[in-house]
Amino acid sequence: MPVWPTLSKFFKSVWCSLEYGDEATANQLVLNEHTGTHVDAPAHFLPPGHPHHRWVDEVPVDRWVGPACLFRCDDAAPETAVAADRVLAWEAAHGPVERGEIAVFEFGWWRKWALRPGDVPFLTGWPGLGPDCVELLLERGVKAVAVDTLSPDVYGDTASPVHRALLGEGVVIVENLTNLDRVPPRFRLSALPLKVRGGSGSPCRATALLRD
Repeated sequence: MPVWPTLSKFFKSVWCSLEYGDEATANQLVLNEHTGTHVDAPAHFLPPGHPHHRWVDEVPVDRWVGPACLFRCDDAAPETAVAADRVLAWEAAHGPVERGEIAVFEFGWWRKWALRPGDVPFLTGWPGLGPDCVELLLERGVKAVAVDTLSPDVYGDTASPVHRALLGEGVVIVENLTNLDRVPPRFRLSALPLKVRGGSGSPCRATALLRD
């Protein structure tokens, strides 16, 4: 499974199996908190003592669930930043982004997801959010930002300004979403993490809830 290059790899090992004559089947999973579709808690980048420092088990559960706005940015060139005008154009068509909503950005990057050794296109070159876009989202009062890339920061920006700006205001992050072509401009998103005590993040099962 593709993961952030400096993080530990994902492993699944058979622990016991009906096939081998055991009474039940169970696997052992070894994985980093930031594996696959996952969330970032503020403590991922914020030190203890920061007013918004929270481990994943300390983040209120309603931060991970709620109404979402989908911004389609799959025409963004690799390693470029999406500007605030994308959000403003969306608002002109669909109404204002409301306080407490979740901002979801689709770059079309989920289509590049592939297992090793074919994971290089997914692990390199992705676009991200520009500073004016982040500033506008914070002004709107969103509670979470979600992307279909490994990071809302543009690939190669080692300072991680988007992470620091969002988490620094208590806005949580969801990464590596998929199948965003199936959802409308407004929907409800559930991205509930495991309640890992002292966790900086957690894998999650992200689900889009649509009206009939």
